[in-house]
Parts: sequence; C-alpha cells; structure tokens
Amino acid sequence: MILIENTNNMKNIYSRARLLLMPSFGFESAGRVVAEAQLNGIPVIGSSSGGIPEMIGKGGIVIDFPKEFYKKPYITLAHTAILKKVASVILRFYNDKEYYEEYTKEALQQADTYHNIDNNTKKLIEAIHTLF
Repeated sequence: MILIENTNNMKNIYSRARLLLMPSFGFESAGRVVAEAQLNGIPVIGSSSGGIPEMIGKGGIVIDFPKEFYKKPYITLAHTAILKKVASVILRFYNDKEYYEEYTKEALQQADTYHNIDNNTKKLIEAIHTLF
C-alpha cells in the first residue's frame, strides 16, 4: 500500500493508475473518483448502483452484481463467478493494448463531455442567462 499526503492535484496519483475499480454497493449518486479518473484518461470498472453507470458511460465497464449485495445488513460476499468476471475484465485491460486504448479514448471523451469544468461552467452560465 502507498500512502499519499493530501493533495489538490490528483494528476500525480492517476499518472500511476491503469484503471479505477469502483464497486460501490451504497446508494450514492456516484463517486467523484470516476470523473477524476476519466479526466486523466483512466477507464473505470464500476458497479451498476446509483449514478455510477451514467458517469462511466462508454469510458469503462459496468458490472451487475446480484441484488443481495444491496440488501441489509450488507454482508454478502462475492461468489467466485463474480470475482472471476471482474478479474477477467481487469486482466483484459492489462493484456489487450487495443482494448485498453479504446477505453482510454472513450474515458477521455466521457470526461470532456460530462466532467470537464470549462464545459460545465459554460453550460451553467448559459442556463443562468436563460433566467434573465
């Protein structure tokens, strides 16, 4: 494990990453790390919960976990078949250069379309102007 000091620039951290694994079973809208990873050209492997699939778009892989993962008391362990599925996706990202490059391209496109602060600021300003 590598511990990193608090930073306001995630680029250094994401420069060492090949992909982001986001298997959330909570009821959040999504995780900011999805946008951060994609802004740095990192594909995301995430669960189908909350807003994660919408944030990932074509810039990663969404994995459907069984419904029991989302039920209290949230103690269900992953079956071997699910772990093998996730592992096979991870291995393909590492072993298939063309596959990885395609998802990197899609992650950057998703980031530019939905997570880019300049684009989102322009959209916000345009929306505010329609109110006046």
